[in-house]
Amino acid sequence: MKYLKLKSFDDLIRVVLSTQQPVLHHIDIGDRHIYLIPYAIFGNANLIYYVEMETPVKGKYVVYDKFNGSISFSDHVTPDTRLTYLPIVDVEEQNLFSEKVFKKKKKEKKGKNK
Repeated sequence: MKYLKLKSFDDLIRVVLSTQQPVLHHIDIGDRHIYLIPYAIFGNANLIYYVEMETPVKGKYVVYDKFNGSISFSDHVTPDTRLTYLPIVDVEEQNLFSEKVFKKKKKEKKGKNK
């Protein structure tokens, strides 16, 4: 399994839209919230795009406005054709990858000048 950590939630949404993935996965790990999409590329090669956040997003759906590119959140779907709704699914348990990938890495102290 290969991983790509993205810089922002907006980047992840652009990947979701361009790959036409129908759902966004959410996992709580410690004090962080991981949002991800698994993506099969070639044959058995799998890739996970993800972003780490300190707080969860507010809503059950990511709402993407196709006309102005804005991203918002909602608990409900409306029939507005300008909007694309991406459901956020809370994952309780998974065995796709080790959660060690998402564990906080301790920052190394810079070495003393010799």
